[in-house]
Amino acid sequence: MTRLKEQDLAVSAGAELLRFDIELERKIGASLQDISTSSNGLSLSDFENKAMGTVIAAVPVTSGLGVITGFADAVAGIISYLGFSIFVTEATDVAGIHEAGTKGVDWIFLADDDRFLGIDRMRNRMTENDKATAKGYIQILETATGGLSGKEVLILGCGRVGKEALKLLEAKGAFPVLYDKNSQKTKFFTKYKILGSPEEIKEYPLVFDATDESGWLTDEMLHPDVWIAAPGLPISLTDETLELRKDRIVHDRLPIGVAVMLGELCR
Repeated sequence: MTRLKEQDLAVSAGAELLRFDIELERKIGASLQDISTSSNGLSLSDFENKAMGTVIAAVPVTSGLGVITGFADAVAGIISYLGFSIFVTEATDVAGIHEAGTKGVDWIFLADDDRFLGIDRMRNRMTENDKATAKGYIQILETATGGLSGKEVLILGCGRVGKEALKLLEAKGAFPVLYDKNSQKTKFFTKYKILGSPEEIKEYPLVFDATDESGWLTDEMLHPDVWIAAPGLPISLTDETLELRKDRIVHDRLPIGVAVMLGELCR
């Protein structure tokens, strides 16, 4: 997973998370809980019933570059906001998993530098953040635009999240179009339309932005009526463009992926 910084986690706490959720509903007519349920084929009652009987632990992990300060607490904050019972273990790593197990939790959430997982101990099931994030943002784009079937959707960035988005778009009957600054990442996708230049981006009103470089995407490079679902970190748009297009852009640093991971484990 993209390595978050402490300042990236502010939206995952209290009033900031509520503010993000209200803004999301204003933009697309759906809340964080709605995205979690709709992307996973769940009803609201399915979700709420699972919340009542499930105990979750978030385990801090110190491997690689070490604990991201506040990460486990941020995950716990999002999950608690969505109505589930969760605590952060006092121990880290394997000892933290052991602590969670001895306390009889149903699900465990944990992440290192490379992967962020949710694990259902009771049913031997697992959810992974890259796939969940792609699923959530495709659902957002679909909800915002009234459906994706038969439409071209431009994927910016062909890393793990971008590849997951491609599969999800195909399943919805959309036509993925690809662009990556590194042409080596697109050379094997021979059955798809691939853009050869960033100047072509402005031809596409539906964009899934999974890039990880900030400040390169300007207003002049975008379609006049563009809708952008942007899970990539840091966001590619310049500050000025982000301000100009803010009503048709959805971007966050953690809540959408965590919400969809939660929904996947509810299934």
